[in-house]
Amino acid sequence: RGYLSLGGTRAINVFQTQFGDLTANGFPLDTPLRPVDTDSFITVVRYETVHQFDHIIEENPRLKKLFHTLIPLSTQNDDWLRSTLTAEYFLENNQLIMASQIGNQYLHSSSAQLRLAAQRFHRGVVPNAARTMSNPVRGETSSSSSSSSSSSSSSTTTETSGLEIIEGQMCHGNYKLDSSISSLSECVAAAQSSVAHCAGGEVMWSPSYSRDASWGCRCCPVPNPCDTAEERYEVNEYWNLYRYAAPSSPAAGRECTHPVELSMEKNGCV
Repeated sequence: RGYLSLGGTRAINVFQTQFGDLTANGFPLDTPLRPVDTDSFITVVRYETVHQFDHIIEENPRLKKLFHTLIPLSTQNDDWLRSTLTAEYFLENNQLIMASQIGNQYLHSSSAQLRLAAQRFHRGVVPNAARTMSNPVRGETSSSSSSSSSSSSSSTTTETSGLEIIEGQMCHGNYKLDSSISSLSECVAAAQSSVAHCAGGEVMWSPSYSRDASWGCRCCPVPNPCDTAEERYEVNEYWNLYRYAAPSSPAAGRECTHPVELSMEKNGCV
């Protein structure tokens, strides 16, 4: 074993890894613009150094409670940014969570870690832990919360009046509208005013997440006459489609030609 002194009586284990021997990368393959591999010795130093922050969590009652509340909720591989090690690995080795997520990723490339998180969030991968902790009073009941819930339900009924609702689906080629939109009715109104991008007669709205600007309100384009329903839509439990009008007709004279035929024509085969 090899040790790197931190001064005083503290040191970190760097095994027998030498600088330049190997390279490593703690980012999974779905990381946008995945950073280049880094030296394994430097990786070990970062990894072992971050273990020192474990003491901060354990000695702070609030952080300790939050940390140990989130862990059992994170049961899927994609709940962890360093998902190559699997959720089972982190659930069984709590002491390696900080070192892996911070040492192997954040201190390697904080921007890459942010891109990975944003990319997963954008495609609807929202960890159970995030859904639970987004509402700190979940499970509590009071007259005010009951009143608020009743009011919210009434508001939702009014907003969806006259709309055809298709739950758990999103459309391909969707266009993100103004980030300041905060309700379904505003979303529909914005889509109706943006004919150039929103000729499909449908909006995407997530009752749980669309008030977050990164999700927002999205509208669907005019359908391609060649597309099947499977090509136009995709199942996604976090989004709902709201149809407010029939889609605009495709451009006059537009014909549906099979992609293979188009490819052959382009290459002079027909």
